[in-house]
Amino acid sequence: MRKFKELFSGLALIMVVCMTAGCVPLFLGAAAGAGGLGYARGTLEQAFDRPVKDIYEASLAGLKDRGLVVKDDDLENHLAKISFEFEDGKNGTIIVKAFTEKSSKIIIRVGVFGDEARANMILNAVLNNL
Repeated sequence: MRKFKELFSGLALIMVVCMTAGCVPLFLGAAAGAGGLGYARGTLEQAFDRPVKDIYEASLAGLKDRGLVVKDDDLENHLAKISFEFEDGKNGTIIVKAFTEKSSKIIIRVGVFGDEARANMILNAVLNNL
């Protein structure tokens, strides 16, 4: 029992030291990854270590590969927006925002309330063209 207390006390001390030194938050942030993927409130988001133009071009190519109709697209230095439509008339939007000159984030929304399966399909099409 005494060894258990010593082991527990030692682990607790290590955790406190790591948390106050910032190691645990740094480790947890690294575990999440720079290219974190998330789906919330009807939108799918993923970060890339690529400029806006690369993600924009891959998005257009991915939509073309899937046979989807691009209704409107706009590319600026730090922002791109693509509106598209599925065969059944459901609309979607891709927005690419710059973090820096060489990194950006893609935001995909399908329909009014979101469609995670279709958003993932679009993301996979974009990834195939990067």
